[in-house]
Amino acid sequence: MRPPALRRRSPCRDVLMVIRIKVAESEREVDDALWVRHEVFVVEEGKLGGKPLASERIVDRFDAFPDVHHVIAYAGAEPIATLRLVREGVLGLPAEEHFDFSGYREAIARERLGGAVFGSAGMLAVRQAWRRRRDVARGMFRVAAGVSVAAGITHLLVVVDHHSARMYRRFGFEALAERFWVEAIGSFVVPLAAGVERFHAWAFADARETGLPSEDRL
Repeated sequence: MRPPALRRRSPCRDVLMVIRIKVAESEREVDDALWVRHEVFVVEEGKLGGKPLASERIVDRFDAFPDVHHVIAYAGAEPIATLRLVREGVLGLPAEEHFDFSGYREAIARERLGGAVFGSAGMLAVRQAWRRRRDVARGMFRVAAGVSVAAGITHLLVVVDHHSARMYRRFGFEALAERFWVEAIGSFVVPLAAGVERFHAWAFADARETGLPSEDRL
């Protein structure tokens, strides 16, 4: 279990701390990412049934796959946000469990003669005290863009809560359908997709750096 000092429900005094965003490398950092998901989706938003789990973690089968990357943000030692990137394997992608992307895949196949490598971005969770800080979400996406390029992903597929869809559009994602209800999630969602090159360009539109960061500080 995480020490009690890191279980604060309203850590507002940490909002002014320097925020560090990185790709999870240790067991503790991956565990922090899984805990943030539960804290946001279940405790704060009441989704997935709204009943806190004894483990205080949200995990699915994709978390056990080799080509998965967890982006995690910290304010001091407190985990405050997370995002998951999955590079496609033989068992598909998380986003495709909720939407049929075959039409988009076929269109990309016609356009890209050299082939495409698909990935899925999802499980974006930002704790309530930090949601008004736009630099947190932008920092998360900047690191995710760098990781996507480094992993050789050419196109990203996402299915996100309809309230988040506008933010994804700002980063170069295109909506592929109108919102629809997913009972298992307990929310309306929107499927979107983007070429990673365009996503990377949007993520770094106002930055001097052009590299592929695995860590960011705000």
